[in-house]
Amino acid sequence: AAGSFVSPDYFRAMGITLLAGRTFQPGDERLPVQRVVVNRTLAERCWPGQQALGQRIHDHTGRAEWSAEVVGIVESTRQQRADQVPKSEIYWPYAVNPWHGAYLVVRATGNPKLLVPALRGAVAALDPSLPLTDIQTMGEVLNRATHGRRFLITLIALFGGLILSLAMSGIYGMVCYQVAQRTREIGIRMALGAGRDQVFRLVLGQTLRLLGVGLGLGLASAIGGASITRSLLYLTSASNVLYLGLGICLVFAATLAAALVPAWRAAKVNPVVALRYE
Repeated sequence: AAGSFVSPDYFRAMGITLLAGRTFQPGDERLPVQRVVVNRTLAERCWPGQQALGQRIHDHTGRAEWSAEVVGIVESTRQQRADQVPKSEIYWPYAVNPWHGAYLVVRATGNPKLLVPALRGAVAALDPSLPLTDIQTMGEVLNRATHGRRFLITLIALFGGLILSLAMSGIYGMVCYQVAQRTREIGIRMALGAGRDQVFRLVLGQTLRLLGVGLGLGLASAIGGASITRSLLYLTSASNVLYLGLGICLVFAATLAAALVPAWRAAKVNPVVALRYE
């Protein structure tokens, strides 16, 4: 399990939910039995279906050089990367190991950057030799942690838009070609009494039937290739019904937009001109 050394107000400052028990109190760091807080992942892994509060943990050396009692359970967090599955974690009182590279977490209302001068003054009042560096908001921390992934998603979105544009152009060209090939047929239909709305529905309906076949094949390919795209996603699934539905609606709307102009042109064909068309 990973280990973090925190002060009692760390969980409140970070907005980490306390699920059971309590957080730290003065004296929790004292030997021989220290007191610790664990996250949900560790509690479910070590004591599935049991009460984790009051359980004991110890080192894995075989000599049991130390032991600790679980006094609280908090929600799991992603400490390293936003796309990383939460790991088992033990929170120790900061006084157990007050190391020199600690982070100061401040929860603020409004713009937290406005507090920087006051923070520097408060730290200097404690010890003028303490450096206060690399000040970031949690938004900046998250942006830095997800920069590579967001760049990749942007590229995918650009390529997706390009592919959709090419698909619309192809559909438009295909429908126009079909209309041109069937101009004489359309003229005969209109000469025999077919209305312009019937011609419009004929051309559009054939396009939509082809679209149904294409969507079926595309959906099967998307579900089949979910294992490839799963590694690019987090906090969602490659087979998420909502996103698949939005994708289908987007393709349907794009196809409809590309087919409307040729269908409208077909409905405007002059029967006399169409009958002479070769």
